Amino acid sequence: MAQLLREPQMQAAQVKAPDASSGLRSYPADAATRPAAGMDLDAGRLITQQLDTLENRSVTWQGELFPGQPMQWEVREDSPRAGSGNDSGAPAERSWQSVLCFELPSLGRVAATLQLHGGHLQLALQSGSGGAAAALRAHGGALADALQAAGLPLDLMTVRHEPG
Repeated sequence: MAQLLREPQMQAAQVKAPDASSGLRSYPADAATRPAAGMDLDAGRLITQQLDTLENRSVTWQGELFPGQPMQWEVREDSPRAGSGNDSGAPAERSWQSVLCFELPSLGRVAATLQLHGGHLQLALQSGSGGAAAALRAHGGALADALQAAGLPLDLMTVRHEPG
């Protein structure tokens, strides 16, 4: 309960009719009526977003990487790969995919798709210009070394030039 009370959506439920011992509102034993009684619209929206994220196993963020440089980032949990289950009854390894799309002054439009499955990382880079694709290929070894140092050995990296 203490961990739940620290969540942002529970902040709206604090200190309107304080309980003498905790400073928090006392709720009836029926769990269905607890948070709704003191919840505001922002908290309701936050809870809706959290439930949507849990259901879809995906989070998307759009904003600026740096001022004037838009970026979109999506992270999602993929379904276990077909054939990756084992007969030992152990749970299947989780698989994640992250897609980053951004525009950089020296490279132009770049999209990176990272797939992580059981400690194995694959990276696919797409660039809008041939020069940027060549630069990404030329520095791919340094990226692989940095990922290795971070504990994520790179199994496969591809770089494609896709104009448009």
